[in-house]
Amino acid sequence: MADSWCTIESDPGVFTELISTFGVKGVQVEELYSLDEETFAQNAPIYGLIFLFKYKSEVDDRPTVSTEEEPGLFFANQVIPNACATQAILSILLNLGPEVELGETLNEFKSFTGDFSSEARNVLGVSICS
Repeated sequence: MADSWCTIESDPGVFTELISTFGVKGVQVEELYSLDEETFAQNAPIYGLIFLFKYKSEVDDRPTVSTEEEPGLFFANQVIPNACATQAILSILLNLGPEVELGETLNEFKSFTGDFSSEARNVLGVSICS
């Protein structure tokens, strides 16, 4: 397993290019400066939010989400450092409904990892990005 992930620039254009490379159609990333209703209306539809902030590495004993408790939820427990933006993008996309065309790569990935642990999903998820 990789000790670290090559950090990608926290830029909407870079994120949109990554999404496009996966084969997703009709989705782009926009930077928001406000979380008010007017901003949401101007940028609709909004499928998810990614909050980026400095992170301090600390032990976190809180339990993670169990996919058995939420059928159909794609959740990948982040186990590779510096992959948070990539993981957030994958989690948003793989939990969307049929209104968004994910493309062959993500549809196959979602199907293939359906029975995997959340840790294995994370490792495989960042590997499709390289």
